[in-house]
Order: sequence, then C-alpha cells, then structure tokens
Amino acid sequence: MVAFWTAWHSTVMSTATASALPEEHPAARSARVRRDAADRARRWRETQRETAETDAAIVKAMLADVDAYITPEHRLMARNERVDIAFVVGRAAYELGGRERFKEAKKRVFDRLQELSPAPKHHA
Repeated sequence: MVAFWTAWHSTVMSTATASALPEEHPAARSARVRRDAADRARRWRETQRETAETDAAIVKAMLADVDAYITPEHRLMARNERVDIAFVVGRAAYELGGRERFKEAKKRVFDRLQELSPAPKHHA
C-alpha cells in the first residue's frame, strides 16, 4: 500500500505545478490583500502600543529615581566628565514621554536642585 501511494504521489503530484492550479479569483485575491494589510496594521499598532507602554514605564521609573541621580556632586561631575545628569534625565523624558513628561522631569530636577542648594546666608 505504501509503495503504491509513493509511486502514485511521485508521478501524479510531481506533474501538478503552479500553472496547473486554478487561478485565484480577483475578488478572493483583493480580500486576501485587504486581510493581510489589516493584519499588518494591527501588528504595527500593537507594536506601537507596547513600545509606548514600555517607554512610559521607563520614564515613570526614571522620574521616581531622579532624586538618586541629582546629587550635590552631579554638577561637579558635569563639569569634569562633560555629562550633565539633569540634561540626560530631561532629554530622555522628552524622547520617551513627550513634552508633558519633560515638564514633569524638569520640575522634579529643579525641585531637587533647590532642595540640595544651601540657603543663601543673607536670607538666613
């Protein structure tokens, strides 16, 4: 039985080529194209949503930890190493979260710097 099936398959099925298959109906082809385009669009939207969620989580974590990065030494480090942590935090917040997140990060950094700066002596 197996030998018969193998012999039949090798002779009959090998003669079936793409040209011998019936041509796809134009309506079926356009429906398939629309379906494929809708699937690609859906996958793209899901990817964009996941990326936005990830970026929002990164910004949220970064803003939660901003106090740890803005220290009295960070300005000295910025001068010596040419890296300003406040700028890095603000730029990352803007890139990942947009203008609103940037404003929030700027306010947090500014508040932290105000908190760390010594009070002026003539106001004491």
